[in-house]
Amino acid sequence: MKTILYATDCTKKSVPELKYAYRLSKALKAELHAIHVYDLLPIVSTTVRSRGVLEDNFDKEQQDILQDYCLKYLKKDFKSPIINGHALKSDSISKAILKTATTIDADLVIVGVKNPYSLRGIFTENIANQLMAVLSCPLLVLPEYTLYETWSKIIYATDFDEADIHALKRLADFVKPLNAQIEVVHIPRKNEDYHERKMEWFKAMVGMRIAYSNILFSSKQAEDVESGIQNFIEKDRPEILVMMERQRDRIIDKLLHKDLVKTMGYEISIPLLVFNKKRIKRKLSEQVDGIKKMSLAL
Repeated sequence: MKTILYATDCTKKSVPELKYAYRLSKALKAELHAIHVYDLLPIVSTTVRSRGVLEDNFDKEQQDILQDYCLKYLKKDFKSPIINGHALKSDSISKAILKTATTIDADLVIVGVKNPYSLRGIFTENIANQLMAVLSCPLLVLPEYTLYETWSKIIYATDFDEADIHALKRLADFVKPLNAQIEVVHIPRKNEDYHERKMEWFKAMVGMRIAYSNILFSSKQAEDVESGIQNFIEKDRPEILVMMERQRDRIIDKLLHKDLVKTMGYEISIPLLVFNKKRIKRKLSEQVDGIKKMSLAL
């Protein structure tokens, strides 16, 4: 991992998230970027100075706020914290984060889950849910007041999808410096056939394609997938839960089935790392097309 982008609102409540992002970047030896998205305050027409001058001053002020915020709350733990700051004016937080993540080629984006009953939770967009569907890189969602703990144990919830293998490979590359244990878990649905055979197949595929030895596999039935994952979390006490955002193509499925990843994001008390299936499949397709073009050129 080379680059991490952390989104902050520069409030005191978000300080644990800032420290989490910085400590994780140090552990993974990654460059940390912090983004603060703001909207320009309304300016009355009777003002003496031009709107352009006021906007420039406001932009500089927001950049200073971001830099001062990072220094104030990190300097006590880290003498000279190095963070690349991005203060962006936008009426869409998620679009600004996506644009910056693309520009800096981020390997990971970190956001916090805010209390839905707070003023920010009521009046702003659900940033995490929007980013899940559009980011090319994984998204790490931090519950409020999350303190950083070294990633020593990670749970990856799988449904034996081909995309899971590619996500696991990327995850293993991320955590290799930490030698973290990855536990791949599957919660069989009621009346699910051949889940043990599927697990054996998946385990074999992972063994052939991923050169990371600290991976184990578990499967246990439960009333539903959510409670099954919660049981694993309570039993194994991992620092991170990893899931795949599996976008459904049929509108009827969106209407009849709740989104597991988005549900878990509000119920768990540990950070949630999300990979996007659609983006992984698109990237794989582009790689295949590239190989075909090279073959034709030869």
